[in-house]
Amino acid sequence: MKEWFQDPDSLRHKLEVYRAEQEKLNGPTLNLLQTNDDLIADNRAQLARVKQMCETGIYTIEESIECKHRLEETVTKLEHERGELRKRIVHGLSEDDIENLVAFAHNLAAGLDAADKDFAKRQQIVEILNVRGILMVENGQQVCTASFILTGENTKRLVLPKRGENLSVTTAPL
Repeated sequence: MKEWFQDPDSLRHKLEVYRAEQEKLNGPTLNLLQTNDDLIADNRAQLARVKQMCETGIYTIEESIECKHRLEETVTKLEHERGELRKRIVHGLSEDDIENLVAFAHNLAAGLDAADKDFAKRQQIVEILNVRGILMVENGQQVCTASFILTGENTKRLVLPKRGENLSVTTAPL
């Protein structure tokens, strides 16, 4: 944890790289979502045309009812699919999240050296961040995956990478 907060500028860079990776991962889902929204709009426009075609006598009432039912069913399925696609979007860090975390890191960095010598201060930092760790053995080595809470408009838990690994921060809404 200390390494993350000692160099706020490095932290900013790591978080911006993470955000760019999340946006890249979300790209295909966002494209599908846009296509889905376009299809919903197209089917709703067709619904409006069905009514006009019935009024002008191009469609019979029976044809209009059948067409209207089919289009409404399609819109309902597309709206359900839109909801499923939205669930697949990973909500990462916003620019405000990064700014808040970097500002916090600047404030915290000043007290990190003092916390090295004072257990109570270290404990206070851990409590403020609501730090959690998972201890495990991987390839015969003990590792700890640490996470902490980032507060803001959306509260998120950030999971820090294991020592020696590249940035692989994950967020999860609480």
